[in-house]
Amino acid sequence: PGSTQKVITISASLETGIATPDSIFTIPTSLERGETVFRDFTSHPSELTVTGIVAHSSNLGTIMLGEMLGTRELHRFLHAFGLGQPTGVDYPGETAGLLRAPEHWCEDTCVASTSIGYGVSVTPLQMAAVYAAIANDGVWVQPHLVREAVDGRGALVPTEPLQRRVIDAQTARDMRTMLEEVVSGGTGGYAAVEGYRVGGKTGTTEKYLIEEQRYCEDDVVASFIGMAPIDDPRIVVAVVLDRPREDASGGKGAAPVFAEVALAALHQLGVPPDGE
Repeated sequence: PGSTQKVITISASLETGIATPDSIFTIPTSLERGETVFRDFTSHPSELTVTGIVAHSSNLGTIMLGEMLGTRELHRFLHAFGLGQPTGVDYPGETAGLLRAPEHWCEDTCVASTSIGYGVSVTPLQMAAVYAAIANDGVWVQPHLVREAVDGRGALVPTEPLQRRVIDAQTARDMRTMLEEVVSGGTGGYAAVEGYRVGGKTGTTEKYLIEEQRYCEDDVVASFIGMAPIDDPRIVVAVVLDRPREDASGGKGAAPVFAEVALAALHQLGVPPDGE
């Protein structure tokens, strides 16, 4: 998932009281963990609030928060948000993705890499459900396609999807505010939707070559996952581009697709523009 997963690390940091949206961190130029050197790939001030870490998609700032959480707390929130397990959607063939148990995490790089969305594998539906939980004031709802069924007597039986609270409602609202900053002044500017306040997160991840067991520097997975309207979300849209040849980043490739799909969906649902 790359940087789209940072919302879980940041949410966990807020939920556990490690930080607030306004907490200020001094961001180094790099972090060495074992033989791996982590860096940021967007320019930003040397000091960032947590909101700024999200808006600028700072790897280093997110790693600092992830390491403050530690292995077991980070894993606990990743699992609570549904990673490493099927969502249970009412459609066959779903995969669980991969989230290793905390006792199998390495000591040097695993917390750092997992904090920013490496070392795990997910499905787009799992990540859409993560953002839907943030949109739904912190309650994860099992994805489902069928709203209701007709039983043998002709009666309508509504679907009752599983639900669980993963973060507090205030934490979810804080996260939505920060995700709006990604679009209004951060890496997700191309996700802006005219007339609506939207929020989301970009992701640009080196593609993992399973047979060779290594990341490929030439191919990426570009993504943007967001929601609208930000104050009272009605939709979540997840866009994933596998090995894009042009505009190969979440901000330039996936975000514009989100904007088009979100606008069409909001119009189809009859959601009035913000302020009307």
